[in-house]
Amino acid sequence: MKTTLIAAAFVVAGTPLLAEGFAFSGEVDSTYNIDSEKAIVTLTPEINYGIGKANFELKTPIAVYDNKSTASSDLVLFDALEDGSYPLLKAEATYMLRDDLELSAGSSWDLNKGARGDITIGASFNF
Repeated sequence: MKTTLIAAAFVVAGTPLLAEGFAFSGEVDSTYNIDSEKAIVTLTPEINYGIGKANFELKTPIAVYDNKSTASSDLVLFDALEDGSYPLLKAEATYMLRDDLELSAGSSWDLNKGARGDITIGASFNF
């Protein structure tokens, strides 16, 4: 009981400090290819942390529905928990150098292979 009270006190006291700058969001993307008659629905949960002009983003696209899958069902959401079909984890950091210039760096991690993807760096200029 004592541990539960301490944990609850930490959550109540620490949540405003830890939550500042954090944003949780998600995106559902559905695509239908007319030529191949393939329908796909993908869920992408995202966690963003912004501090000053910098932003850090972590996201992972997860397949929800695939009508051409080799599985026994078209609903493939729970296949993401099976070995060999884990989702790809993507990370990106951006920095607003000026109002019209943003720098970025990113990479990914393949949970199936246990290997890092390509590292990308870039700049975006808005006019």
